[in-house]
Amino acid sequence: MCPPVPQGGRLRGRSPSPNCSSSSASLSSCTPKKDLAKGETKDAWNFFLKHLRENVTPQENICMISDRHASIKSAYENPSNGWNGTSSHVYCLRHVAQNFVRAIKNRKLRKYAVNMGYAPSEATFLYWRHRILKKNTAALEWVDNLPKEKWTQAYDGGIRWGHMTSNLAEAMNSVFKDIRGLPITALVQATYYRLAKLFAKRGKQSAAVLASGQQYTEACQEKILDALGKSNSCIVTEFDRRNYSFSVEETEDPHEGRPKDHFWVHLREKMCDCGKFQALHLPCSHVIAACNHANISYEAFIDDVYRVTTVNAVYDEAFPVVRSKSLWPIYEGDVVCPRADMKRTKRGRPKKTRIHTEMDDFEKREFRCGLCRVPGHNYRECPNAAGPSN
Repeated sequence: MCPPVPQGGRLRGRSPSPNCSSSSASLSSCTPKKDLAKGETKDAWNFFLKHLRENVTPQENICMISDRHASIKSAYENPSNGWNGTSSHVYCLRHVAQNFVRAIKNRKLRKYAVNMGYAPSEATFLYWRHRILKKNTAALEWVDNLPKEKWTQAYDGGIRWGHMTSNLAEAMNSVFKDIRGLPITALVQATYYRLAKLFAKRGKQSAAVLASGQQYTEACQEKILDALGKSNSCIVTEFDRRNYSFSVEETEDPHEGRPKDHFWVHLREKMCDCGKFQALHLPCSHVIAACNHANISYEAFIDDVYRVTTVNAVYDEAFPVVRSKSLWPIYEGDVVCPRADMKRTKRGRPKKTRIHTEMDDFEKREFRCGLCRVPGHNYRECPNAAGPSN
C-alpha cells in the first residue's frame, strides 16, 4: 500500500513514489493523473454540487446561499447538476459586504448596505438606499447593479427564512477545526466519524425535547415571546367582518432601529407591512395583536418548520457504521500516492482558525485597568489598589 499524503501536502493522484509497495499491481496503478482538486474551479464545483444534489439535498424548494464566485454560478446553472427549476440561488450578505468594501473602501457605508440586505420591508430597504445616495453615488451604483432578489430580505420572497449569510454552514468549522491539517484519507475518516457523532448527539437532544412535550424550537419561542411583549402595546382597528384585514398601530418604540408606525395586516394572505411575517414565516407582533383582537390563535400562522417534530425528523437517518477493513471487499482499482515535491512546508504551527478579511468588523476595545476597570492605566499603576484613603 502507498503511504498517506504528507500533512499539509497537495495530493497528486497516482504518481510514482519510492515508498509505494513493490508489487506490480500497485506500481502499475500509480500512473500520473490530474489533481483531486486544484481549487475552487468550475470542474470542482460541478462535481461537488452534482453529488450534493443527488445524495444530500434532493428535495424541492431548496435555497442555496453562497458567495458570488463565478464557478459556483456556472455549476449551479449547469442542467446536468439538477439544481435548475426546483431551487433558488442567493448571495451571502457577508460576502456582498466584503466585495462592497473592496470596491468602495468605506466601512461606514458598508453598514448601510448590510442594513439594506437585512431590511424586512421595501420601505426600510429604500430608507437605507437613500442614506447611501446622500453619501456616495458610486456606492449606490455598485449596490444597484446587484439583483435585489439575490441579496436582500425584502425582495427574496421569503425563500431565505431569515438566513442572510452562509454562517449556517460556516458553523461546522468548529467540528473540523482540529482536523484540517490531516492527510486526505484521515481527513475524510475524521469528518465522517465526527458528523456521525454529532448527528447521534443532536438526535438524542431533539428526542428528549420532543418527549418533554415542547412543541416549538427554542429559537421560535424566543421570537414569539418578543413579539408577544410588543403586541400588548398595539392598537388594532378591524377593517372587514371576516377578520382578515386590520390596521395595527404601535404606541411604543419597537427598538428595531425605526420609529413607531402603523401597519396593514392581512391574515388570509399571510402578510404584514413590516415584512417580518413574510420573511421569517412567523407571526410578528402586529399579526399577534390582530389575532388577539379577532380571537384567533396566532399559532396557526407558525410554520411547521419551527416544530420540534420537524427538527427531530432531520436526525432520523443514521450514519452507517464503517466495518473493519478485514471485512471489506478486495479493492482492485487505482491506488493514490503522494508527491513529496508538492508538500507545502511552512514555519510555525499550522493555522486552524479562519482567515479574517474585509467582511470582519473589528472595533478597538477600550483599555481598562485589570483591578478597578477604569480606563487610562493598568493594574500595576492602579491608584485604587490600596483602597480608599482615610
